[in-house]
Amino acid sequence: MFDKQIVCNYIIAKYACTGIELDLSEVKVPDEIINGKDIRIKSQIKPTRLVKAVDVYTGALRKSGAPKHEVVLLGNKLKYILKVYESYTTDPFLVSIESFHNSSISLLNLARIIFRLSKDNSHEYTRLMQVDGEVLISRFVLDKFWHSDFSDFIDFIRDSFNNQMKEIADALWAITYSLKKCYQYEYRRRINAAFNLKVTFSAEDWFENERFMDLITLTDGTNELRRNDERILCFFENAAKGKNLPVTVNIDFFDNSGNEITSYSTASYVTNVRRGRYQVVDYRDLVREALDDFRSELRTA
Repeated sequence: MFDKQIVCNYIIAKYACTGIELDLSEVKVPDEIINGKDIRIKSQIKPTRLVKAVDVYTGALRKSGAPKHEVVLLGNKLKYILKVYESYTTDPFLVSIESFHNSSISLLNLARIIFRLSKDNSHEYTRLMQVDGEVLISRFVLDKFWHSDFSDFIDFIRDSFNNQMKEIADALWAITYSLKKCYQYEYRRRINAAFNLKVTFSAEDWFENERFMDLITLTDGTNELRRNDERILCFFENAAKGKNLPVTVNIDFFDNSGNEITSYSTASYVTNVRRGRYQVVDYRDLVREALDDFRSELRTA
């Protein structure tokens, strides 16, 4: 029912909203994606990959009413400590996310390690903590910063991971339900005294070619495919509400004895408007084309 590549791109686009750019190889989805179960993300994130997440976090603090100057200072210190972490060790943050489970982020206790290595030597502390010639967090407040401000940031990231995965699972469940109802839809109409037509919707095999990727021409003249997050997020948000579901529209023509005269199928999008009724994109054009085929078949019969 779902194409795995499209779902993976959707998951990556969702997490990009939190400031985390995942790699396609880090996302695992089951062969049969039904309701959002068994989606797993295992990522080894370099600390500096969280720089954009700091901007998301500080933006959330600003919206909550925190003073701008305090938020700016905090953001600078968070980005700084991420650089310190990365300069000290090559060990990444280990991130594990799974649908219907709480996510986890494993990392070293940098403050404890810095204290152990520097002991009471202020010069050694400066050497370990210096980034671009600056030390933004003094020895006296490092432990408090690590266990309060930085810990709050990591908790925010972890909560964001959980919330995004819940939204992903909910959307996939809603789309699964909407498509199942859609595939059960059948509409019959009498053409004249001798013939009838039937409209049904079936799975969207054609849609597997849609990856929500844009072909971008770079400055050197080469082309590159890039994921269009806006398009993919808009599609899944609408589809979860039963809007613009990708289907194959089938229009079959029968005589009064139930014998099929001809059939017409084409790719389109449908929206569940109300009470089991569906609105098909360009429906009149599709019916006109189907009727042209039908009339052509009658002339050659």
